[in-house]
Amino acid sequence: MAWADYNRDGHLDAFITRGGVSGKIGRYKGVVQDQLQLGEGSTFHNGSAGSGIRKGTCRGRAAAAVDYNREGLLDIFAACFKGGPKLYRQRAKGTFEGVSGPLRKSRMEGTAFAWVDVNGRRGQELLSARKRGFAVYRRRKARWRRAQTIHGRHDGLVQTLAIADYDNDGTQTCTPPRGPAARCS
Repeated sequence: MAWADYNRDGHLDAFITRGGVSGKIGRYKGVVQDQLQLGEGSTFHNGSAGSGIRKGTCRGRAAAAVDYNREGLLDIFAACFKGGPKLYRQRAKGTFEGVSGPLRKSRMEGTAFAWVDVNGRRGQELLSARKRGFAVYRRRKARWRRAQTIHGRHDGLVQTLAIADYDNDGTQTCTPPRGPAARCS
């Protein structure tokens, strides 16, 4: 689930991505759906119809609310088990459009994902955990590319990633000082 005020009405909403029905999601295409629950104070109503969100065969494992394109509108991200993630860009009228194609073209894969400003430029990169390492994906001119691969010391599947402000400076990244010998600590 990804909790956020998607429709900007002051109430908390929830995007819920559904799992893979024991690996048989293909049999249930069109039956099992992800949901956008819109908050109305102490209750919710299903806002999925007409929203533009399409489940397809994504075996949902995690969801995130992110303004990946810095337009000021919250977009929706869904991680899919054994498949490329799904990304929905929010339009001005509150509907969503699938923009997962460029993610697929970049061959993005992973078992856990996190959005974080890795390079300190106020944009969100996508961190992906893989079987023996991690990858940082960056978006430039509507294309995603792997900007960095980080080799890890794990052999199994990473289930979750935790992002934190380790140096208590109010950011999730380290911005190095200027100069030829400058580096983050």
